[in-house]
Amino acid sequence: TTDYKQLEANRKTDDYQPGHIQFKFKKELLLDMDMKIKCRGKFRRMKCDFPPLKLKFKKKDLRKKGLSEVNELKLVTHCLNDRAKSRELVIREYLIYKLYSIVSNYSFRVRLVKVRYAGQKKRLSKIKHYSILIEDGEDLANRYQAERFEDMGVNPDSLHRFQEICTSLFQYMISNSDYSYTMCRNTELIRLPDGRIVCIPYDFDFSCIVKA
Repeated sequence: TTDYKQLEANRKTDDYQPGHIQFKFKKELLLDMDMKIKCRGKFRRMKCDFPPLKLKFKKKDLRKKGLSEVNELKLVTHCLNDRAKSRELVIREYLIYKLYSIVSNYSFRVRLVKVRYAGQKKRLSKIKHYSILIEDGEDLANRYQAERFEDMGVNPDSLHRFQEICTSLFQYMISNSDYSYTMCRNTELIRLPDGRIVCIPYDFDFSCIVKA
């Protein structure tokens, strides 16, 4: 739940605004708490009917509920208002994430969720779409006891060789050319304790499997 009018007005900014989330699993309410929310992304934020979102929680609120302190999550939302087409596109992209987690030992954790948006406008309560929750890059790096590498122009010789081959072959398999290791485009780079840099792909909407 959030003020959608304000969210739309802040589409071009990185300003957070108040929000609230309820999470149900098998009709049981598991989570009910405040959070902050903002628009994110580049291309989708400007072009989609509904922008991608980022959710941020207070770590102390998570601790109180006995949860881990993973307090930032990306939400890949429906791009189009067309429910049937959006469902197809989101599920296809979700399946690519799951496929990659089988192929590689280094991948983003994702969760498919059905979201109902509520806000000041009555029509918002009728918006129900599939979305993908993705862990934040910082949490990804911590999970592998690594650190984020965000410098552009990475030396290809510094890359984890097997991982680079695995990722490139996977991108070829799904027919995706919308990525770059050296430009950190749609690729998270993390540096392992031994100094090798691992490339982990994300954002597959321009692949031929999704074809958004």
